[in-house]
Amino acid sequence: MDLFKNRGGHGYSNEHGRVEILSKPWRVKLYDNKGKMLTSTLHSSDVTNTYTPVLPFSYVRRNSDYSRSMAAVLSLEPGEKIFGLGESFTQFNKRGQKVILWVDDANGVQNETMYKPVPFYMSSRGYGIFMHTSSPITVDFGKYFNAANNMMIGDDVADLFFFLGEPKDVLDEYTNLISKAEMPPLWSFGFWMSRITYFSEKEGREIASNLRKYKIPSDVIHFDLQLV
Repeated sequence: MDLFKNRGGHGYSNEHGRVEILSKPWRVKLYDNKGKMLTSTLHSSDVTNTYTPVLPFSYVRRNSDYSRSMAAVLSLEPGEKIFGLGESFTQFNKRGQKVILWVDDANGVQNETMYKPVPFYMSSRGYGIFMHTSSPITVDFGKYFNAANNMMIGDDVADLFFFLGEPKDVLDEYTNLISKAEMPPLWSFGFWMSRITYFSEKEGREIASNLRKYKIPSDVIHFDLQLV
């Protein structure tokens, strides 16, 4: 990685892109290897021409215990799409949504709560972000203000990892960082039969028999919350 000075700050570059850090006003800009700006931190001076108050990259400090929470705010471009954040029953593209990353029993698929939140997402513009924290996170992907991505992190630091490249490259580097999962067994890639409650072993066996009787493919019968 090469370090260089630029007008108003410093920068870092390699074959994948570059990062510019400006001091006055403080700003971080992320570019790809062709020089296209992918995203940038939002400063209060960026949103002066709107009647809608937009939170800049900042933090909140509480008088009660002097604790601090970070608000990492980045720009969103027109047409930009956001994907990731774990298991969610909302639209695949998270642009325009406010997502709460907190483990909760959703009890179905008709709500916004999440069984398995993951603090990582990718942008269609060629970057990904991993929010390295175990604290609760709320991410507003342009729901309140269309051009702002607001990561409200319940931690006293904003420990963020940025990845550049195509989606497969971003995922590869992300899993290089957090470790890669082992290949699941072959049967797990088959057809699963599942529902929320079976009331007896007999009922489960009857369902298995009917699957075979009517030649419905099923490699796994998943007993979810069996009640006896």
